[in-house]
Amino acid sequence: MTLPIVRRWGARATTAAVEHWLRHERVTPGYREAGRSRGVRIPVSRGLSPDDAVAGTEWTDTQAVERLSGPTPERAVMPDRVTEPMPDHETQATHYEAVPMEDNR
Repeated sequence: MTLPIVRRWGARATTAAVEHWLRHERVTPGYREAGRSRGVRIPVSRGLSPDDAVAGTEWTDTQAVERLSGPTPERAVMPDRVTEPMPDHETQATHYEAVPMEDNR
């Protein structure tokens, strides 16, 4: 069974930079073109100085990730206009298998 892949990328930035990114950019560079993306989620820890922002994307499989990132699947794919106001950002993405869980209620 092939499990979906979740890619995680993080950055620390000022509250203003994170707010600008969330309000104005809304970028998903190359995700549509790569295909088989299941979406993007941006959890943000507000009120810290600097704020933490994490981009989480879900992909159908490893081959879909490789279509986005090329031969180095761990390479974070974010345009300069996103990373410039976030000088403390990760250059590598971390991958996780999205294991489905049953609701035992």
